[in-house]
Amino acid sequence: MVNYSPQYVNKFSCLGSKCPETCCHGMTIDIDKETHSKYQKIKIEGITDIPNLLKKNDNPTEKHFSSIKSKKDGYCSFLGNDGLCSIQKKYGEDFLSHTCYTFPRKNINFKKNKLVTLSVSCPEAARLCLSNKNSMEIYEDKFYKKKEFKLVSEKFETPFANTGNLIINKVYQLLQNEKISYLNSLVIFNKLLEEQLNISQNSKQFDEIYKFFYENFCDIEIIAFDNSNLKILFLTDIFNIIDQFKSKHTYSNFYTQKLISLIENSYLELVGRFDNVDFAIENLKKINQEYFCKFEQKNNHIFRNFFLNEILGYAHILTNPDSFLKYNFYMSIFLATVSKIILLGICSKEKREPTLEDFISIINSVERSNQIFFHHDKNFKMLFNIDILKFYDKIDKKSLFNSSLLVFG
Repeated sequence: MVNYSPQYVNKFSCLGSKCPETCCHGMTIDIDKETHSKYQKIKIEGITDIPNLLKKNDNPTEKHFSSIKSKKDGYCSFLGNDGLCSIQKKYGEDFLSHTCYTFPRKNINFKKNKLVTLSVSCPEAARLCLSNKNSMEIYEDKFYKKKEFKLVSEKFETPFANTGNLIINKVYQLLQNEKISYLNSLVIFNKLLEEQLNISQNSKQFDEIYKFFYENFCDIEIIAFDNSNLKILFLTDIFNIIDQFKSKHTYSNFYTQKLISLIENSYLELVGRFDNVDFAIENLKKINQEYFCKFEQKNNHIFRNFFLNEILGYAHILTNPDSFLKYNFYMSIFLATVSKIILLGICSKEKREPTLEDFISIINSVERSNQIFFHHDKNFKMLFNIDILKFYDKIDKKSLFNSSLLVFG
């Protein structure tokens, strides 16, 4: 098997009990059916009635059979006082659920090829991924830097999967190219997604279609107007969604509360303290120009790295015509928008440029508590909160991509 991974993945090492934001708190730990059966029989000193610590899912599947109940303080029921997993200490890694064994790794198997990325909901993964402009360079088996990589082996490829592989390679090259705005790269990527099924019926068209999109979108101004008004409307909408979430959830874990507080503080700073929305818009324009734009210029790799890491993290869906890839892509833009607006709130309140550490901490919090904005259907596909879709519909009913990019940019 050929293993592909961005450079930063090979540098990752779990901080364990030293991690500032343990993954054993505030996260839903899915248990597969096999592990669920194992846990019915284990015995751990100090932990009673272990079978009742597992909650069977409403629509159980082999991969998502049950989940671990949390303690009242939000920590995993199996987390010991020493900050270590009591299951792993007694029974070893082989007894861990798939989620616990792999997190924050996203291992995507393409029969004979594998692509490994990390979730930026892990603070150490976020730091490694976003702090260095070279973090997303792809390596084969940890040693050989690759300009192109093949995610489907010849034996298993289909026309659709082969086209998906071509698209992934192109978006990788685009987002690694600092001469092209990452917004333009995202537009070209979305155009290729929209045409993937058609291209797959005649793969010889790919180079010609890509050339057309590249020549028409690589250097145009994607957003030719100030979108501060859209950001104010977006933040107001998110603030209302937070209110609804709080009314339905009497208890939220520490990390969810942290994100709620960040959003509420941003709303009060950017919207709530102004008597007139026009004043709020003017303030946001000023803050963006004085602080945030300078930050982006100094750190022009951060959103490139973020989006490329997100896209590679669900690259397997590009090989499946029955996919929700576009949804995953638009969700990534949404999460980046929330993070950007929280940063703008910090700029406004503290009258300073944000730091790279600010961005890493915020994107980590937003990714970690995304259940505020998304939910899973009975097949465990992640979907937008309906109120977010209604907001985007007001901007452009025909294109969720256009709506999300117009607010983000």
